[in-house]
Amino acid sequence: MIAWPLYDGFAPAFLKDESTDISQSYRNVPEQTVYSNNIELFNTLKNLVVDGKFTLFISTKDENNQVKLKTIKAKELVEAPDRFDRFGTTLLLSRYNLIHPNSKFITFQEVEFSQLSIDDCAKKCNEQVGFDCNMFEFCYQTGDCRLRRYTENEKPTNFTTDLNCDIYEKDALSHYNQFRSHVSVNEKDLKYVPVNNPSECARKCDKETKINCKSFNYCPVTYACYLSESHLTDASSNLNKNSTCDHFSRKFLSDFTYVATSEIKLIGEVVFNDANLEACSAYCVTAEGIRCKSFEYCESSKTCILNSGSSNVIVSPNVPTDKCGHYRREYFYETNEYYNFKTKSDKSKGVLIGLSIAFSIVSVAGGILGTIFFLTKKN
Repeated sequence: MIAWPLYDGFAPAFLKDESTDISQSYRNVPEQTVYSNNIELFNTLKNLVVDGKFTLFISTKDENNQVKLKTIKAKELVEAPDRFDRFGTTLLLSRYNLIHPNSKFITFQEVEFSQLSIDDCAKKCNEQVGFDCNMFEFCYQTGDCRLRRYTENEKPTNFTTDLNCDIYEKDALSHYNQFRSHVSVNEKDLKYVPVNNPSECARKCDKETKINCKSFNYCPVTYACYLSESHLTDASSNLNKNSTCDHFSRKFLSDFTYVATSEIKLIGEVVFNDANLEACSAYCVTAEGIRCKSFEYCESSKTCILNSGSSNVIVSPNVPTDKCGHYRREYFYETNEYYNFKTKSDKSKGVLIGLSIAFSIVSVAGGILGTIFFLTKKN
């Protein structure tokens, strides 16, 4: 909360109306800040929280009845919104779109919670372990929160009218990092025009079958969307400054699903020290000489262990251990249509080849049997 100085036991006033008389209540306060409306006040507080300058001083008494001043610093700003405003109270809700207002699911949900705020519901969807949460339903009066795996496009949802509930869907931008006013230009980039917003461009990147889309550039002035096979950290990418286009690069961690946490020995095929979780996921995706299928990240020791599943590692009894989270590489294939399309094509080719071989064998066998029958008949 705000680090406002205290004057004669009072703090500066936050008032809704400029015409309010504050002289009687705060005569001893040398400085005042008066806000004309709540929006101006809210934006000011939000900026202070982001800058780490929001502090609240509270007077308390200890066991000896002595007055002590406690300091509490705010980490995020939470607003209690009106039911029908549907404002995001924190940044957690900014990556979700309200797709069905005044509605709730009537089909089975994977996970359900109760007595949550809408921000807590969005957080549950973000941090869900076991499946990739893409939609949630929130009912305001009861705080009921229901999570779903599929998006509206992937699996149309049956829903019914309920004035107390809303249905939100995760924005396609949720697994991309944005770099403002930067573009990564490549001659092979696919161009789509017109594209209305970055979210639509992100969906095109996810669903593209012509290339393995790792990033995209969106230019709001021209409504142009450029899909690229280059990732921001690829050696082949060319990052330039541009005032009209933004670059969006797929998060490496979005390629993985968290499985479980367990105590393991800090040894593996490839081990990195002093790493963070995002860097560890990047190491797995970009690793050379190893087809990385999963990784373990140990938060306490900041150790990153890459695994391909094809190499046997000799474990020494003196190797230290740590609690590590296991992440399986699979999410990228679920959200990128290129791999799904390529896999289906490869399977189709395999089936055709198999059928061709089968028919060839049948034809040869038929020819041999026909020859034997002819010779037998002739004799």
